[in-house]
Amino acid sequence: MTTRRTRVAVALAVVAAVSATTVATVRGYRRQVAKIAAATHDLSRSRRAESELHDRLVAARATTAAARAATAAHEHGVRNEDASTRRVTDLALAASRDTDDARRTLRLSSLERVLLGVSADQARTCVRTEHAAMRHILDSDRAAAAADLNAGAGSCSNALAGATGARFPYDFPDPFVLRVGSRYYGFSTNAGAGDVQVITSTDLVDWTLVGNALAALPAWSKAGATWAPSVLHLAARPAAKAVPAVPAKPGSPATPAVPARPARHEQYVLFYTVNDAASGAQCVSSAVSSAPAGPYHDDSTAALICDVVDGGSIDPSPFIDRDGSMWLMWKRERAVQPATIRVQRLGDDGRSLVGTTTDLLVTGRAWEHGVVEAPSMIRVGDAYFLFYAGGVWNTATYATGVARCDTPTGPCHSYRLPVMVGDGTVVGPGGAEVFRDGDGGIWLAYAAYVDPFIGWPYSRTFRLAKVTIDRRGVTVTPE
Repeated sequence: MTTRRTRVAVALAVVAAVSATTVATVRGYRRQVAKIAAATHDLSRSRRAESELHDRLVAARATTAAARAATAAHEHGVRNEDASTRRVTDLALAASRDTDDARRTLRLSSLERVLLGVSADQARTCVRTEHAAMRHILDSDRAAAAADLNAGAGSCSNALAGATGARFPYDFPDPFVLRVGSRYYGFSTNAGAGDVQVITSTDLVDWTLVGNALAALPAWSKAGATWAPSVLHLAARPAAKAVPAVPAKPGSPATPAVPARPARHEQYVLFYTVNDAASGAQCVSSAVSSAPAGPYHDDSTAALICDVVDGGSIDPSPFIDRDGSMWLMWKRERAVQPATIRVQRLGDDGRSLVGTTTDLLVTGRAWEHGVVEAPSMIRVGDAYFLFYAGGVWNTATYATGVARCDTPTGPCHSYRLPVMVGDGTVVGPGGAEVFRDGDGGIWLAYAAYVDPFIGWPYSRTFRLAKVTIDRRGVTVTPE
C-alpha cells in the first residue's frame, strides 16, 4: 500500500514538474515572440525613418541644385542688366551729342504731335523706334539711332502721358482751366510754348496746343519767370441809362445826374506772376483779351500787387460769387511774415482792387512745411472751399489741402491733413485750380512729377482730379 502511494506521489510530482516546465516554456516562447514583434516594429520604423531621411536628402540636394542654378541665373541676369544699362547710357549719350533736335522735339511739337489719345499703335511705335535705335547703337551708327529717337518722340511722350494719367505730355506747371461754352482752355506757367502756355479741349481728355497766350511782357517787368496764370471771364454788359437830374429840395442847386454805366464788351482778364525789374520781386500783373485763348495784352505801368517787403506776391486766382462780386486771391511770400494767402475785392473792370486786403490762411500745419500757396476757391451751398498747396514745390512733399471758409474773406478753417498727396508713382500733386464742367461737376486741374524724375529740370505734367463735396467732407479722386 505504501509503495503504491509512493508511486502515485512520484507520478504526480513528475507531472507537476513537466507542467511547470511546459508553462515556463510557453511563457518564454511568448516573451520571445513579443520581443521579435517589437524588434520587427522597430526595424520597420527604422526603415521608414531611413526612407524619409533619404527623401529629405534627395530634396535637399534638389534644392541646393536649384539654388545654385538660381544664383547662376541671377549672376547672368546682373551681367545682362549691366550690359543693358551700358547700352541705354550709350543711347542717351548718342542722343545728347548728335541730336539737339530730338530734345527740342520732345518739348516743342507740332499741333498734330501733341494730340493726346494714347493707343496701342503709339505704344508699338514707341517700342519699335527704341529697339531700332538700340540696334543702331550696337552697330555704332549713332546718327541713325538719334534719328529713330527723334521720329518716335511724339509717340513715346503720348504713351508715357497715358500710362501715368497725364492729360498733356509736356511740361505744364500750375495749370488753370477756364470753361467757355462747350470748350475748355488750359493755361500754365512758362515752358516750351512761351510765357503763358495755352491748350484747348472739348472733352477734358484730348488737348491741343494753341501756343503762347501773352502777346508781350510789360515794360516794367523782366523776362524769365511768368508763373501761375489764371483767367477771369467778364461777360458783356449793356450801357445803363442816365438818371435825369433831380433837385435835392426847392431852391437848392440841382443834384448832378448819375453818370451812365459804360457798356462793356465780353472780355477776359489774365492774371499772372512776373518779375519786377526794379525790385527783383515776383509780382502780380494783368492783361486783357477779347478771346479766351488770347493774345492777351498787358498795358500796365506797374504791378497790380507786389508785397515787396515780404519777398513778393505770386499765384493770383480770381473768384466770382453768386452775387456777382469778384475777388482776387494770391500768396504773400514769407521774407518777413509767414507765408499767407490773401484776398481783396476786384473793381468793376476786373483789373483794379477796391476795399481792404484780408488774410485768409497762414501756414501752420506740419504737412505744409511752412508753405501755403496756389489758392483757388469754389462755393458749394452756403460754404466756400479754399484749395491750396503746401510743401516744397520741387519735392515729393508738395501736396494739396483745403480749408472751409464762411465767406470769400473768411474766416477759413483748414483741414488737418491734405486731400491729395502723391501715390508713389505720381508725386508732388499741387498748384491746383478748381473748376466746374458743363454738367456742374467739380474738378481740380493740377500738375505733378513722375517718380523718380522729381524737381527741376524734370517736367510737371498736367492732370485732372474729380472732387466730391458732401457732409462727409471733401474727397479728391485723381483721374
